[in-house]
Amino acid sequence: MSRIKWGNVFIALLVLLLGGVGLASVLGIVHLEGLPVSGTLSDLGLDIGHTHPTPTPRPRPTLLPTSTRIPAAQPGLAPAATPALVATAVPPPTATALPAPDPGFRSEVAVPESQGGNYPLGTITVAFDKEFPPYAPVVLLFQEKLAEKRGLGIRFVPFDIEDRNRISEERRAELLRTGGFDVLLTTMDSYSLWGGPDIGRVTGVIGESAGADKAIVQTPQIATFNDLAGKAFAYSDGSVSEYLLYYMLRVAGVPATNVIRLGHENLNQAVRRYTDREATGVIGWTSSDLDTAMKRPGSKVLMTSDQFRVTTDVIVTGTGALQNKRQAVQAFHDAWFDALKITIEQPERAASDMREWNASWTGVNSTQDLTDALGEFAQATLADNQVVMGDQVLPLMQARYKDAQAIWLSGGRKLRRLLRDDELRSVFEPIFALAADPRTATATPPVNPTFHLTAKAQVAGLTPEQQQRLVTVAQLGIKRLQFEPGATRINESGRRDIESFVIPVLRNTVGTYLKVEGSAAWPKDAQLTDNVVNAIAFERARAVQDYIVKFGIPVERIVLGTTLPQCRDCKDSAQVQRDDGVGLSLVTPE
Repeated sequence: MSRIKWGNVFIALLVLLLGGVGLASVLGIVHLEGLPVSGTLSDLGLDIGHTHPTPTPRPRPTLLPTSTRIPAAQPGLAPAATPALVATAVPPPTATALPAPDPGFRSEVAVPESQGGNYPLGTITVAFDKEFPPYAPVVLLFQEKLAEKRGLGIRFVPFDIEDRNRISEERRAELLRTGGFDVLLTTMDSYSLWGGPDIGRVTGVIGESAGADKAIVQTPQIATFNDLAGKAFAYSDGSVSEYLLYYMLRVAGVPATNVIRLGHENLNQAVRRYTDREATGVIGWTSSDLDTAMKRPGSKVLMTSDQFRVTTDVIVTGTGALQNKRQAVQAFHDAWFDALKITIEQPERAASDMREWNASWTGVNSTQDLTDALGEFAQATLADNQVVMGDQVLPLMQARYKDAQAIWLSGGRKLRRLLRDDELRSVFEPIFALAADPRTATATPPVNPTFHLTAKAQVAGLTPEQQQRLVTVAQLGIKRLQFEPGATRINESGRRDIESFVIPVLRNTVGTYLKVEGSAAWPKDAQLTDNVVNAIAFERARAVQDYIVKFGIPVERIVLGTTLPQCRDCKDSAQVQRDDGVGLSLVTPE
């Protein structure tokens, strides 16, 4: 066995060590200026014959936060002493990360909103239609600092300003889903078309349109909903404007394919089609655009949401915000109800804030502007929200959502997601209204205190004189209920028709009445008289009335009547069958 030549071993170890240090220097792990350039083996820790403890490994440098900036040296001052570890951990200047961008969509037009600042809850981006005063309380979150005092920054995206911020309903849905918008003020009927629980959820109720939405038509071409057949109608695509068209058609039983539909990106374009005489009617909401439509000679209002309470405005919070900003979302709702309280209790102060923010965009230049607009809108207070979002009334909201989807389908529109009955609850997130700051409640009633889902209905029966001067709004989709010859009881088919075509309309209307007109056939050789036929007809009308009131419809809203058959001692079997029935029409006093 040969002897170990220790000198050669030491030289080999030294070569390996120096090579390793060089490689580490190239890789940036060790800087050579940290080592001596000359010395003995002992200086390098290679003291032969001695045992050294294993050195403690250096910790890996901690990456600096992306928002940290390394200050530059001040002229005339010596740089501060820096530990070697920090010095070796600093990346090259080109590798320094910049702050992560804010994912929120920013308005294409500069708007007054929270600037800079350090908001513990971050920021909320809220989008809404301009020039619609019921949405304008949202600007008080900035004007009155209602959001900022809660540690929340607020940003606004008002739609359709100076031909900018024009965002389709479908694009709005995508922005809600991805976090571009945190909150959207919209109608539940529009949301039922393009939304769903994967896009966002209804977290609050703003109120009901009580005259703010209108259908304007040309006379004498259109007098009732049934007259829409064969006519051209202009509307804003995917909005309450298009929805109300399909609602009227469904009430009247007119197929949507029988109407020339002129859909447009926004209401302004739809109104131009009407004023240019390319459409016989237009549907929209209170705005300067709709005022322009009314100036066309021969125009009249066919329908308003004061009578048909089918439009519910809501707060929709996006899924991104619900997942990642729940504290901020709660702060937003608290601030919203605070703004609503100011609007109701101090309208002069609220109107001043709205005017100062931007009168053209809020539609409010004076207190009168605000109160006039709110007269056509039944605001939902915090107390209303807590009732609506409670277990007893929330099923009614779910039923409205389901009805809205059925109306879109009747118009031939493809829903983004048709919900099953067991999925309807997932559309709503009640907790933010239920847990809202109780100090934001108000005991003062709004300008219009008739929020339909919580207000006690005040129904006055019609006088005999009024019953003689009724105006027909529409013959319902089921114009007649057929009865078996001589029978006065409603058959199963008739009951289904009442539940499908009559009850939903009466539940969603205010100030309208149902005219129930019974008739009975007079076949040949039946040995009948006027009195007998009229008695059968009246009992049929009363049977329909009795069935309807079982659904909670006030009897005062039903006007009973009879009519004698067109054919007496009739030989025409088809005519006899047509005479055996009850006619249904929606009417209002003249």
